[in-house]
Amino acid sequence: MRRLNELYRSEPPLHRDDLADGGFAWIDCEDRAQSVLCYERRDGSDGVLVVVANFTPSRRVDYRVGMPIPGRWEVLANSDSPEIRR
Repeated sequence: MRRLNELYRSEPPLHRDDLADGGFAWIDCEDRAQSVLCYERRDGSDGVLVVVANFTPSRRVDYRVGMPIPGRWEVLANSDSPEIRR
């Protein structure tokens, strides 16, 4: 929870434009077979953050997500990371 709270405070797409239509968009909400949801959050300017949520205890190796813009993306939090599991 600590890491999620840190991200919420430090990443504007997670808290700006909560009530605006442009602040949220589904990427994939149909992957029932693997119990995974993907969506994007935007902050009203250039900030974009993608959330990929796996609702199972199984790891999803090489899971592909259609990102909203091209480029290099960085993982900000992964619940399987040792520093998160403490």
